[in-house]
Amino acid sequence: MSLSVFVLDPSRAADEVVDWGFGADTALVAGHLAGPQVAARLRETSGEDPHLVLLHRPAQAADAAFLANVVSGAVPAVPVSRLQVDSSLLAATVIGLEAAHVEGEGDVSRLARIEHTLARGVGGAWLKRVTRLDSPSPSFGQHLRSIVPGGARFVARCGTEGRVERASAGGYTAQGEEQLVVGAEADHPGARQLAAWFGSDDVVHVPPVTSDAKRLYGNPGVEFVVVREVLEPPGPGRGRCRVCRDTLHAEVCPYCHVRSQPLEVPSA
Repeated sequence: MSLSVFVLDPSRAADEVVDWGFGADTALVAGHLAGPQVAARLRETSGEDPHLVLLHRPAQAADAAFLANVVSGAVPAVPVSRLQVDSSLLAATVIGLEAAHVEGEGDVSRLARIEHTLARGVGGAWLKRVTRLDSPSPSFGQHLRSIVPGGARFVARCGTEGRVERASAGGYTAQGEEQLVVGAEADHPGARQLAAWFGSDDVVHVPPVTSDAKRLYGNPGVEFVVVREVLEPPGPGRGRCRVCRDTLHAEVCPYCHVRSQPLEVPSA
């Protein structure tokens, strides 16, 4: 694997770092002051992964900037980039590890795949209540139903088109070959309702990425992500980085922080 993934979890102890595995791959999940601990892990595997990406939610942007700076300063040989995600942390981690295996591309392109796949994908959290949920914003009626126990609870679909819906059986409309990844054991009430909502037996249960969903969503919950057969493409090339020479998909390299050099177009 070329691209290393680590995730900022605001619900963990400030200096905690844990390994989170998906199949044969592993990401680091860290608290906001765990920079020295992350750096120590990177030194143990120095030379294996040339780039590192820190995934974080918008509310933790300042903490993520500090964490990335500490890691970058402690291990200057490993370039560090931050990617702010509106998805669940489980979705960001799973898609990040999937993109890290794409062959024939540079790490900048892999990073772009993560961003585009999360923007177009489906992920979020099953929630027991939505009374303290800020984003996506629940309706007044959903707030009232939160007070009433029993029945189907709620699915908060995060992202640019985020919304809250009932976790009703068969409530999800599939788009081709897809798999549901749930951050809880199969007998968890939230995992059972998510499997019924998804409407398919193709469900994988993994340990949660976040240690306490209440810190992210204001209520107890279970994160999930719908994984499609193919990741989104990185987008058109905008030139090459003048330093690392990777193909860029934006004006500035997310690792070297320099503007792109235009791609050479052969003359007719």
